[in-house]
Amino acid sequence: MESRYLPAPVPQNDRDRVAELQRYDILDTVPESGFDDLVALASELCGTPIALVSLVDSDRQWFKARVGLGVESTPRAVAFCAHAIMGSEPMIVPDAHVDERFAGNPLVTGEPHVRFYAGFPLCTPDGDGLGTLCVIDHRARELTPAQLTAMQRLQRQANAQLELRRRLRDLHETQEALKSKCNELEHFARAVSHDLQEPLRTVESFVRLYVEECAPELDGVGKQYLDFAIDGARRGKELVRSLLAYAKTRTSVAPEKVALGAVLEWVKSDLNAIVQARGAVIEADELPTLVGYPQLLRQLLQNLFSNALKFCTQPPARIHVSAERDGAYWVISVRDNGIGIPPSERERIFQPFYRSSSHSAPGTGIGLAIARRVVEAHGGTIWVESQPGEGSTFKCRLRDPGLVDGTNGAAGQ
Repeated sequence: MESRYLPAPVPQNDRDRVAELQRYDILDTVPESGFDDLVALASELCGTPIALVSLVDSDRQWFKARVGLGVESTPRAVAFCAHAIMGSEPMIVPDAHVDERFAGNPLVTGEPHVRFYAGFPLCTPDGDGLGTLCVIDHRARELTPAQLTAMQRLQRQANAQLELRRRLRDLHETQEALKSKCNELEHFARAVSHDLQEPLRTVESFVRLYVEECAPELDGVGKQYLDFAIDGARRGKELVRSLLAYAKTRTSVAPEKVALGAVLEWVKSDLNAIVQARGAVIEADELPTLVGYPQLLRQLLQNLFSNALKFCTQPPARIHVSAERDGAYWVISVRDNGIGIPPSERERIFQPFYRSSSHSAPGTGIGLAIARRVVEAHGGTIWVESQPGEGSTFKCRLRDPGLVDGTNGAAGQ
């Protein structure tokens, strides 16, 4: 009499089930120790020559991890695991030779000569079967209660590994989507910056021209009103520039070695006019070379210096920069002799557009928010230590990959 076998029925939602399996981004991937360890443990605990993590695709079962089997996949039509994923409970086949579903199965009558099979379903959180963690023997047998319990524990671990993989892929897709949105926002910010600054420049230019040409005809109030208009246009341009700078405090380029001393010289040159006008003194200890983003670090120091110069009301303004190593981080300190910051404001000053109610100063309220974003782009934190009337010290804790992998230079190099 001809031996027969029964292929597993196909679930009604099989197309959706296979699509869900593909979301895990696991089919046809290289071996991974987490899954290899699971099948090695399963084989050892159950005393079987074969153990597999099998995933049931649309027309095949593919083995993510395997012990005792030379092939990477078999047709779905002959897969024991295709039967096992139809339910959520373990499927135990003590003797395939006497089971009408499998007696004539090519995997029973030929290699690998399956006689005993125990499959523990691996499922999505919604209960759809993806595959199994299974053990196989060449002889008829049963699992002991202890072996059954151990396999159920390994089953939970395999499910957890799969779910972690799916979440990592979802996270990666979210990060890529956010990166794309950030690029769109930056391009939008550039366009808006240009489109807004142009009419503001036009307003300022024509008001100034009107003042110059019609000054004799204007009374004091008229001149005052026009001065208000010029100042408003100027502040509008400054705000637009600040918003664009805030939007650009991220980078898609790789970090590189940055000599912080050279960055300091750039910033001193950038601020030379205001430093000279205020009679300010900028001093620095020996500064390190670190792995980071040079343009962002330039923004960081420029905004911290500008903030210090703005609030140093008693000349001469003094700013001192120093650095010390803290494990895999550099702590950069910028100390000033300004008016200080009340305790109630030390967190809020890093929020965009925050303006202190205790004193007024020109600016957009964006500078320290930019400083914080730059520090966060370097995997660090920023805070301030201050007392009213005694100056402030801004401390930036910047993570330096070079301190971990040994590629960073010494201080001052």
